[in-house]
Amino acid sequence: MDYSRVIEEVKHFLNRKLEKTDAEGYVVGVSGGIDSAVTAKLAVEAVGADNVNGWVMPGKPSKNENTADAIELCENLGINYREVSIESTVNEFKDVAPFENSKETLGNIRARTRMVYEYIDANENNLLVLGTGNRSELLIGYFTKYGDAATDISPVADLYKTEIKRLAEHLGLDKKFIDKEPSAGLWDDHSDREEIGLTYHKIDLILKQLIEQEKSVKEIANDDITRQEVERISEMHQKSSHKRSMSEILELRPEK
Repeated sequence: MDYSRVIEEVKHFLNRKLEKTDAEGYVVGVSGGIDSAVTAKLAVEAVGADNVNGWVMPGKPSKNENTADAIELCENLGINYREVSIESTVNEFKDVAPFENSKETLGNIRARTRMVYEYIDANENNLLVLGTGNRSELLIGYFTKYGDAATDISPVADLYKTEIKRLAEHLGLDKKFIDKEPSAGLWDDHSDREEIGLTYHKIDLILKQLIEQEKSVKEIANDDITRQEVERISEMHQKSSHKRSMSEILELRPEK
């Protein structure tokens, strides 16, 4: 992939969207991870630091180092940013719920709480919310519906996670973002690899063959990738199809 071309296309896309919508800039949630770092960097290169607002939203079980990395990135990019803890808001949802919340449900609440803060900023300041998700997460449904997936535009969602890493290198981002263990950080000791069961290197190898080349599970499995691993990714893709589409509308009007 020609990453210089990718950068120019993303910048053109971001500029064109502001012109088309008459929005004044972008808001992006900055987590301290590679996806949001790449997205924030591209937004600044496209429309300038004065037109990008960052939101750093820690709260248990966020790691202090991720919060520090997110703040440092915002300051280095020169963007306006706010640090707001979501912990009290999440606890309010937790306390009023009429049942015990699982760790997965609480993780979804955290993602959706962050989305609300970003849209408050977007509504009040005529901004568009930038998605930071990548193609790997999109295809296996590894995101929160109406949470981190609730955005206005997604400039890097057509790039696999492994391609995001190479793009980060091309953008000159600090190596700590590139080497950091991927994690949505939605509960204690949460890591993408532990929850999914595979590295993104394997996930991307499987997805490219499964989705783009339309190979069967049997055709993809080999000495390096087991049949069980391919089946795992295939199942995640199939079961998450509802997350990649709008809610289904029942058609009640008679056909003409």
